[in-house]
Amino acid sequence: MAAGRAPPVISVEAFEVPARRGGLARLGRAPAAIADMHLSAFGGYSNGSYPIFNTEEPQTIAQAPEHGTQQEAGLRYEIPSILTISSALYRVTRDNVFTLTTIPNPNGAGNIDLAQFFGYRVRGWETDIVVRPTVQWTITSNLALQDPKITRLPRTPNNVGHVVPSVPSVLANFWTTCDFLAAEPIGTLRASFGMRYRNREYADPGQTRLVPGAPLFDVCLEKVLGTYNFKVGLNNMFDHRNYAYASGTGGGAYPGTGRTAYARVSAKW
Repeated sequence: MAAGRAPPVISVEAFEVPARRGGLARLGRAPAAIADMHLSAFGGYSNGSYPIFNTEEPQTIAQAPEHGTQQEAGLRYEIPSILTISSALYRVTRDNVFTLTTIPNPNGAGNIDLAQFFGYRVRGWETDIVVRPTVQWTITSNLALQDPKITRLPRTPNNVGHVVPSVPSVLANFWTTCDFLAAEPIGTLRASFGMRYRNREYADPGQTRLVPGAPLFDVCLEKVLGTYNFKVGLNNMFDHRNYAYASGTGGGAYPGTGRTAYARVSAKW
């Protein structure tokens, strides 16, 4: 599901309705393999709290714990081994969130950190699509449209109703993988290419500064050899400028990762 949202603690499959359709032989699969199509509904709810005490930030001492909830309900449609589509509405709340906001120093030059506690809610819709045109080829995509709003901000109540800082209204991801046969002794390899995108977001509750969004493209090559997995890749291959999050009114934005090459070896037993 969308990035930045934890999965529900409770998840219930409400119902499942098998369906049968014809006319799909063009996908290159035997009719028996696509005869069963499944439609199901799902829903989830989570509720949790955790302390925010931090000895390095004395403003957090003796404060109430942060509290959050998440609700989600949606539909899932599946043609086994060929297509899966999930679409859901969700609502997330967080209250008593501790943050340090950078503001201009009212007594001189430079900036200072201002501690504050606030609450917000995010309502949104997301859809995940997984397509397998062939046994070797998989396409995965995800889109989330969300409406993040501040619900409580005691220090500056006029900002209630504004967009939550550093929370984008659009998240999108696309990823495709393909297995292919290379010359011996290399054998089968898996090539992957993907795109990650988050649109612009506000840097402060007053909506005075915008942090631009950017699409980031990744590519990797993978080899499985018994229990070992070898992978090399390049993240943000076009080295697009991007930002992880902003530091508030008067401050800057923390830069995201630039072009990064990596090599990994993992094993499973």
